[in-house]
Amino acid sequence: MTSNESITIVEVSSKKLFRLFIEFPHQLYKNCKQYVPQLNLVQRQLLSPKGNPFFNHGEVACFLALDHSGNIVGRIAAIFNRAHVEHYKDETGFFGLFDCINQASVASLLLNKAAEWLRAKGLQKIVGPENLTTNDSAGILTAGFDDPPVFMMPYNFPYYQQLLEANSMLHEMTLFSYHVEHTALPANVYEKSKMLEGRLQEKGIKIRPLSLKKFDAEMDAMQQLYNSSNVGNWGFLPLDSESFLHMARDIRQLIKPGNLVFAEKEGKLIGFALTVPDYNQVFAKIPNGKMFPFGWYYLLRSKDYITRFRIMILGILPAYRGLGIDWCLYAHTAVFTEQCGLGGGEACYVMQENQAMHKMMRRLGGEIVKEYRLYSRAI
Repeated sequence: MTSNESITIVEVSSKKLFRLFIEFPHQLYKNCKQYVPQLNLVQRQLLSPKGNPFFNHGEVACFLALDHSGNIVGRIAAIFNRAHVEHYKDETGFFGLFDCINQASVASLLLNKAAEWLRAKGLQKIVGPENLTTNDSAGILTAGFDDPPVFMMPYNFPYYQQLLEANSMLHEMTLFSYHVEHTALPANVYEKSKMLEGRLQEKGIKIRPLSLKKFDAEMDAMQQLYNSSNVGNWGFLPLDSESFLHMARDIRQLIKPGNLVFAEKEGKLIGFALTVPDYNQVFAKIPNGKMFPFGWYYLLRSKDYITRFRIMILGILPAYRGLGIDWCLYAHTAVFTEQCGLGGGEACYVMQENQAMHKMMRRLGGEIVKEYRLYSRAI
């Protein structure tokens, strides 16, 4: 336990505190119309050693900040990812699930507590927010506050940036979201796609959707593709089979075959693009993230509320980049999402240094609408 004259930091060590930790954002953002409550059930699974393979190689400590009356005024999770340390050998730990009132001293106590916990693990640097890995949501929103977040993307008040920078946190990485609309696509997008696909077929490459009948085999092949196509991306960790299948099964519940499009050469997957419906449009109708009594009703009628999508990730093996595969994958995605009645969406995240992706999004008529930042400091 850590405290000053008016604020006490306590570690989450009981079911009651765990519930309060998960529900605190609903209280903090109750008057914010852009806030989308994440399902409490999903947040519990994220932080459950029994439900999340992350805990096979990681540890998490959750902390709450309480004022003199016992009211919660902030929260933070300290995250020790042994797989990251073993892979990068950089003695780095992470913080995440950070929410706080607009008071730098409260943020200071939370950040210092997370840093103290990580330092006791032998780590020398703290980076975040990361909730819990780069495969989950990451960063604080630093531009684009007027629009609600899309599925699995963070949202926070504008003052979060000042809270972190006032506590000696340094800018580590910038990420962007692009807004894309079917009406903004270039006039020749489909004609160009057909031309490129003809050339690709001459090279033995075809574009096709996911086969649900062969889902397990598709995911086995995609694991290698996912890991190989992301090599070199900031903070990326190759996913082992258990972690990848855990992620794949979650996605399986949310998509149709056309949401996942593959590029394939002689039976080998060489590229993919994944989109998901923006389920945040449904979650926004579920008060305080509670499934009962009416949350299930909105989930069951989700198709009545969802009008946009999120482009989650695109990956192409390095040897096959520059052939137009990305353009074809996006064209197939555009056809499918339009058939589903989804008018537009967001492509997230695009790293600042990924100039090829920025160029592609601009060519597709995309416009940057949100910016996110991760921060770091020595501990």
